[in-house]
Amino acid sequence: MTLVEHFRQYYEVRRAVNRLELKDCYKIRHRVFCKELSYFDGDADGFELEQDDFDSHSEHVLLVHKLSAKPVACVRIIHTDPTAPEKPLPYEEVFVDHLDRDNFDPDKFLPGQITEFSRLAVLPEFRNPRKRDNSLPENYDLLDSCESPMIPLALFSIITSLFFSSEADYGVAMMERSLAGLIRRSGIRCESIGERVKHCGWRSPFLFERETIIRGVNTEFSDLFREIDKTLVQTRQGFIDSQQLIYA
Repeated sequence: MTLVEHFRQYYEVRRAVNRLELKDCYKIRHRVFCKELSYFDGDADGFELEQDDFDSHSEHVLLVHKLSAKPVACVRIIHTDPTAPEKPLPYEEVFVDHLDRDNFDPDKFLPGQITEFSRLAVLPEFRNPRKRDNSLPENYDLLDSCESPMIPLALFSIITSLFFSSEADYGVAMMERSLAGLIRRSGIRCESIGERVKHCGWRSPFLFERETIIRGVNTEFSDLFREIDKTLVQTRQGFIDSQQLIYA
């Protein structure tokens, strides 16, 4: 089974264009980043949602498992805050003293030229067999539907689609080097632009350029990207229309 056939059988992508879908994103993030990995404090209000100030000027997308109709992963792309265009993106704060500014200095770019790929989160049972309860009906096919590296490559297909539909020339992601290695093996181009620091584990800043990000991708990833991009392009207007309602 090819990568795109695997995706069509088990998954679909869904833009988070209303409060309920955004809540699904925040719940996944809370379960992964707060409860499982303890990267952030839990939700003080008891709603089990992980949110921050960047969510209001981000695009959010869910990966949905078809058999259970369950959102199982999410990702966002952070745009420049239209109300405060001078506000730094998260990576600028984390790596303020650790960027290789001779090769990439964010201070030399105009607001909107750089975006950030952020909050990639996958429910533990969809990436770790030890976390699964295979007695549950919705989990019986997880061994097939979680075939590596299906989910991370689907999430990076989402990111690439959102990047291309933005006005940015560059994207930055704070990633573990193992994830960077996985996406590079698929032909996605990214360049390390700074030192590794301890932030939600050990992370390094990686740069993606619009003109080269998928220039060398293999056929399987290219087909997967086109499949996902088609859906996200068709639903982009719905995302734009929703912003005035959600964050009004």
